[in-house]
Amino acid sequence: MSVDQSRVVAWLMWVWGPAMIVLAAMLAEMNPPISTTQAPESALEGAIWLSTWVGFGLVGALVVSSRPAHRIGWLMCGITFVVGVDLLVSEYSRFALITEPGSGSVRDRVDSEEVVDGWVGVVAETMQTAAAGVWVRVSR
Repeated sequence: MSVDQSRVVAWLMWVWGPAMIVLAAMLAEMNPPISTTQAPESALEGAIWLSTWVGFGLVGALVVSSRPAHRIGWLMCGITFVVGVDLLVSEYSRFALITEPGSGSVRDRVDSEEVVDGWVGVVAETMQTAAAGVWVRVSR
């Protein structure tokens, strides 16, 4: 992988990781509590938790941008990306199996309640466009 390709992949991992964490947080708001003893999380706690992962991946992306062979930078980018995938998959599965079984997609729910008014579509379109751009660059 060339230096430019490494930079693009690292920055996309950093962008997608926090984007998936934010989408998971939106789904968590739509899902019912896991148990009756679950304490609600304050917005400040959520913001601090999110900022740690954003900062962790950002440092990794900056390291990989300057030194593409640096394994710690890749590890930091990868951890942020995997945390985002894990949270999004778990919240979406709770939504699809418990909150709205058989509903089909989150897009229907978001449009019907006008939650975030189009942000899910914007993030999904951005991810698809970025992935297509990376694929074109890597395949050359």
